[in-house]
Amino acid sequence: MSGVAIALVLAHAALYGTVHEPDEGAAAHLFQVLMVGQWPLLAYFFVRRFPRSPRRFGAELVLLAALWIGSFAAVRWLT
Repeated sequence: MSGVAIALVLAHAALYGTVHEPDEGAAAHLFQVLMVGQWPLLAYFFVRRFPRSPRRFGAELVLLAALWIGSFAAVRWLT
């Protein structure tokens, strides 16, 4: 979902430019839904996978954190 959010931000910037908009558009709302929607999935995977393989879950958590930071960095950089 973070990867889709990054792609959404980059596609919106490519199509419409980096002009500051007074009102949030559909892309901004979709970005927000994607970023918040990850939390239930993260909780589900934590409950299911952490007891079986904590090391692998830790690696996936680091990847998710990197994608989160990348998503917000793309928004910050492009707006």
